[in-house]
Amino acid sequence: MGEVTGVILAGGRGQRMGGLDKGLQPFLGQRLIDHAVDRLKPQVDRLLIVANRHMDIYSELGCPVVNDASVGPAGRLGESQAAPDAPLRFEGPMAGLLAGLKASKTPWLATVPCDSPFFPLNLVERLLGVARQQGTSLAVAATQGNKGVALQPVFLLMQADMQAPLAQYLRSGRRRLTDWLTEQKASQVLFDQPDAFANANSLDDLGDLTRKAGRP
Repeated sequence: MGEVTGVILAGGRGQRMGGLDKGLQPFLGQRLIDHAVDRLKPQVDRLLIVANRHMDIYSELGCPVVNDASVGPAGRLGESQAAPDAPLRFEGPMAGLLAGLKASKTPWLATVPCDSPFFPLNLVERLLGVARQQGTSLAVAATQGNKGVALQPVFLLMQADMQAPLAQYLRSGRRRLTDWLTEQKASQVLFDQPDAFANANSLDDLGDLTRKAGRP
């Protein structure tokens, strides 16, 4: 079974990409999701992808694909019984975290987004080391910038027992991941490579990442 399940969050709207599915956009001869799989898979014992569209395409990557979408105006998080033509409700990354926790069978869960192709190859090792050292259930990546320390909230490690408090937070109607991490007193793990966490929120961002490519 192993110790850590890795989860790639690929369930966003892609609003700033004109509604495109970010994980499936081409980057350096692959898709963004392929880069995420290549970097995270060696760091974990089991790999999941959380998505809410193009499930058939993601399933071709050889790991389980979990749906995080609520459906319909009265849909609840994780509900799968709904009319086929009901509109998707994108609940944000926290819904992806909860879907990953529900599907995971390991003591720890590590998450990354699908649109950050340069995240550190020792990400999970560093997060797990600090969580163990400090005896915490949550560890989150952080970087030092001109305005001080900035959290990288979707680069996260959490214990399986965080499912209940996360579900409760979502039921309250709140969706700000950084607020939840602060409330839960997550350990911050400082990385000295801010560019490693750069992501492609838009096609312009994707172009910038392409121009800056060439780093390991």
